Amino acid sequence: MKFTFQWLKDYVDFHFTPQELAERLTMLGLEIEGTKTVQYDIDGLRVGKLVEQQSVHTYLVDLGSDVLSVFYPQNGLPLDQKVAIGTSEKWLHKIPEKVRQQGGVEGFIPSAVELGLAETASPVLLDQEAILGTQLNDYFPETDVVFEVDLTPNRPDCLGIIGIAREISTITGNPIRLPQVRLTEAKELTADFIQVKIENPKGCPRYSARIIKGVQIKPSPCWLQNRLSLSGIRPINNVVDVTNYVMLEFGHPLHAFDFDLLAQGKIVVRCSKAGEHFVTLDGKSYSLNNEIVLICDGEQPVALAGIMGGMNTEVRDETSNVLLECAYFDPTSIRKSRRFLGIDTESSMRFERGVDPNATLTVINRAAELIQKTAGGEILQGVVDSYPQKYFPITIELRPTYVSKLLGKSIPAREISTILSRLGMEVQDNKQALRVTVPTFRPDLTREVDLIEEIARVHGYNNFVEKETSVISLHFPLNKKDKFVSTVREIMVGQGFKEILTNSMISSNDEWLSVNPDDKSLIRLKNPLSEDMAILRPSLLPGVLRVAQRNLFRQISDFRLFEIGITFEHLPDQPERGKEILRLAGLLTGLAQKYHWLHKGRPVDFYDAKGTVAFLLHQLNFSDVRFEPFQNWFIQEPGATVLLTNLPIGVIGKLRKNLQEKYDVNQDIFIFELNLDVIFENLLEERVYRPIPKFPVVRRDLALVVDESLPGERLVSVIKKWGGTYLREVEIFDIYWGKQIQANKKSIAVSLQFQSEKHTLTEQEINEIMQTILLKLKEELNAELR
Repeated sequence: MKFTFQWLKDYVDFHFTPQELAERLTMLGLEIEGTKTVQYDIDGLRVGKLVEQQSVHTYLVDLGSDVLSVFYPQNGLPLDQKVAIGTSEKWLHKIPEKVRQQGGVEGFIPSAVELGLAETASPVLLDQEAILGTQLNDYFPETDVVFEVDLTPNRPDCLGIIGIAREISTITGNPIRLPQVRLTEAKELTADFIQVKIENPKGCPRYSARIIKGVQIKPSPCWLQNRLSLSGIRPINNVVDVTNYVMLEFGHPLHAFDFDLLAQGKIVVRCSKAGEHFVTLDGKSYSLNNEIVLICDGEQPVALAGIMGGMNTEVRDETSNVLLECAYFDPTSIRKSRRFLGIDTESSMRFERGVDPNATLTVINRAAELIQKTAGGEILQGVVDSYPQKYFPITIELRPTYVSKLLGKSIPAREISTILSRLGMEVQDNKQALRVTVPTFRPDLTREVDLIEEIARVHGYNNFVEKETSVISLHFPLNKKDKFVSTVREIMVGQGFKEILTNSMISSNDEWLSVNPDDKSLIRLKNPLSEDMAILRPSLLPGVLRVAQRNLFRQISDFRLFEIGITFEHLPDQPERGKEILRLAGLLTGLAQKYHWLHKGRPVDFYDAKGTVAFLLHQLNFSDVRFEPFQNWFIQEPGATVLLTNLPIGVIGKLRKNLQEKYDVNQDIFIFELNLDVIFENLLEERVYRPIPKFPVVRRDLALVVDESLPGERLVSVIKKWGGTYLREVEIFDIYWGKQIQANKKSIAVSLQFQSEKHTLTEQEINEIMQTILLKLKEELNAELR
């Protein structure tokens, strides 16, 4: 965005030099990338009016006090036009020698490019308000400074010079001078000549249109060309230049159509059709998709909304009737369309950052006023304004105490209110907080912290004193969930496991999914970066198995891995939504005990995995933990489901053979996965203190013959159920099949420990308990004492 020093002064008074202005704007967050000083060779030039053409290159010019014959090297100047006239020797020397020798020529009409005022070879065209005979430097400064500002994407309000002026007004306290629009309208109504229909209100929430009849297309006045040229925009003609000028003024793009070229007097805003073609103003043809917002007449597209107009309705030298468009287009839609088409324009840059949807009437009226001033014509009465999706200012609660807390400096509420008011916001004091109404030209302000940022930058970052010391609290409240996860991590590492981290997205071709029957529970990304990251992982095990595969392929065969992470699945009652579950997954493979000259090696088995889980839950202070036989599509025998009392919290077991083959692994792998969310919810926050017993433990062993299919866990649970209050521990220490045991039976040896906290247990007390246990084992499990 470019603007000039003198132009800015039209909207706000300030005392800064150009260098000071650049520094102040940069401190406000509007970084000035560079400045350029321009000088105009206008000394001694006066205002004159062409009253008569004497020959091809000579004209009679009225200077107010006298009439001179002047020379103009080009052809075709309109009479009654006010231009700059040079009468000094410097300019007379530009008249051809032959013409000077003939005599009678006393002045010269220089071009704007000779004076440095514009990039056109036409003369310095002046408004009719210019006073004859006055010096040209009454209308143009002899020097000016061009500023180029680099704006962040969240400041679309400063893509117009009025936004820059508002920033200066905020720090100086001087009021901003907005253009005072005064229209002279005809009796004819705009609504009688044009209809606006918005078929895509999401892409175009508002569309405003005005008609100016009887305009005369010609070069713009020099002041207008000058400001456009210095801002980096090429002057074209008076109507198009006005739309660009108002865009630079308000930051809100407009477009002008040749009204006579619009079919059926209609404007229709719709989505493009896939394969549809459109030719833009620069003569390039584009093939469209079905997501681009188009401005159409009654028959065909006439503009790419918010990006560029079409060649079929451009304003030409022959144009006499103009339709002005000022609209609000959805930023996301413009951004997508611009990227698809590969077109970057001043218009698209502003629309995709967000213009003010409630400024269309002000902007279109300003443009109509300037077109009438520079091109003549009649402005038809009224604006056709279609606004199906209205935008309203939002209100934010702002706490002055929080402002001071966040910024580390006390800023009075009165100063806060003044800053926000100068930025164009309405502020109401409601005792504990300020109610701040944010105007729609600031779409970047949506939260309390956004307002605090505004206060900080206007107050001045340089006014915040750097502290040499800070008071830092050494006590931080612990997040219980984080502490729990850290404890789980420490327990797993203490058991010899190595922690891994894997991607939360897995491939749609992952081996795990190839045998997963529950395909409906998977959450698939609508727009994945690649097929390798197309699905949110339903389990941690696919990632853990992938790491195990990578290690086994590299001849690392003995290891234990674990991962703590989030998994994703659909909600049963709301399939369109998903939920996150914190899980722990583990994997064991290879040797549990390596070969040594003192002992043989032993491979990892189910009981190593079960022992890992049992130890973890024991360390987390769970006592009623049970393991019940379990198999599913990824776990084969031996396998178990893990329960806290009767609540399932996970599974454990041996990886199925078909999955091993999918991962190209030829050694046994044991896995487990636990739901840490459920474990955390049932975690006992306090441990109960139990004093060291004063009385001895009594141990009894039982060898019981039971059915071969009976799980040991079932036997232990019956003993615990009938063991009474003195039973402290039950542990299976041997299982035997052999000749001394009948077929389909097995012997389970169990160790029982009894203890009282009040007295030494007698033999009689123990015998009574043991008889009860044996009786119930017989009744419930048909267990016999061996």
